[in-house]
Amino acid sequence: MRFYVKNKDNERCLKVSERLIDILVNEGHTLDEYNPEFVFSIGGDGTFLKAVHAYLNIDPIFIGINEGNLGFLCEFTLDDFNIIKNIINDYQDNYKNYSLLELEVNNETYYSLNEVRIESNDGSSLRFDISVNDDFLERLNADGVCISSSIGSSGINKGLGGALVSHNLEIMQLIEKTPINNRCYSSINSPIIFDKDDIITIDNFAYNKFSIYYDNQSYNLNNFNGTIKIYISDKKIRVLKHPNITFTNKVNDAFIK
Repeated sequence: MRFYVKNKDNERCLKVSERLIDILVNEGHTLDEYNPEFVFSIGGDGTFLKAVHAYLNIDPIFIGINEGNLGFLCEFTLDDFNIIKNIINDYQDNYKNYSLLELEVNNETYYSLNEVRIESNDGSSLRFDISVNDDFLERLNADGVCISSSIGSSGINKGLGGALVSHNLEIMQLIEKTPINNRCYSSINSPIIFDKDDIITIDNFAYNKFSIYYDNQSYNLNNFNGTIKIYISDKKIRVLKHPNITFTNKVNDAFIK
């Protein structure tokens, strides 16, 4: 097995990374930074997302080991190493395919596991049109908008008042960020869930300086007068699943305990 380890930049995660590498190398596996079959992420969800974006075009199986503050995407600890070894030996039935969100802007394509956000970057209110499958939905006047996957529903989407969604569902959830609602401007002001075949289009910006965030990546735009499209991509990532952890377990652990 060829593997690589991405760890959060702190002493604890570095020690766990070194220990994991020693164990795997001593068992005959090969450390390979450039073409790994398995990528271990040691940290929290932020570290996991960095690993995904670093190896998106390699198509490894990602394994999240939680050594951070919150590991919604990281289901294992190093204490689970015997479980990990057993699963790796029979991984074909133990990983999950997760669809990515695909973002089209300025003739470029970007991918996101959690969410895509369009946000003001200088405090000004943004105004733009939102359409779904070429059907006009609304003209939004707000700080921005967040479009999340089911995986990303537990992140910024939840903080904005969106719904938690089972990771088994292929959906997009749109939620407005601090929309203006008065007799001059009105918006839906509610989360909306779209299915896997829908395409969200955002255009006709009245204020054309803003930022797009996709996971922990960003894209700054100035004088933008084009169209942004967001939809569920055919591109997927593979994530090793813990056999004893369910979506309900993770919700309870992340938000109740």
